[in-house]
Amino acid sequence: MLSVDNISQSRALVVAIDDDELILSLYKAALQDMAEVYTFANPADGLAFILQSQITVAIIDRSFPRFPMMNGDEVCKELRQQPRTQTLPIIIVSGLDEIEEITEIMRQHKIDTYLTKPIEVERLRNQVHFYIRQTQVQALPAKTTVNS
Repeated sequence: MLSVDNISQSRALVVAIDDDELILSLYKAALQDMAEVYTFANPADGLAFILQSQITVAIIDRSFPRFPMMNGDEVCKELRQQPRTQTLPIIIVSGLDEIEEITEIMRQHKIDTYLTKPIEVERLRNQVHFYIRQTQVQALPAKTTVNS
């Protein structure tokens, strides 16, 4: 497992969880110029890493056929139950394209973005960039005004 102590805190940190190694390679290639990208095929390993790290955004697949003990919904539920990750931007990815079901999933797990497969790389990049910028703006010190 990766050591949290070795992670550079100066760059955004993106974690992608998907049991498809090809998709994980796509995420890494598409996002490496804007963030440190850590990928996990095992959802339990990805969740553990997120819970002990300062993540900027998480990209999580909804289903893990190779790992039936945990799905993407369960990962999101666990993240939302932890105080440190309650507001973590989450992009959920799935082949599901039924609007009603997508809306219910997003509401139930407080998902920020839902992307359907096949992944549109430019849309993924735009979403991740948005969350990185949002995090950077939130980290800025508050402006103080001085009354004369």
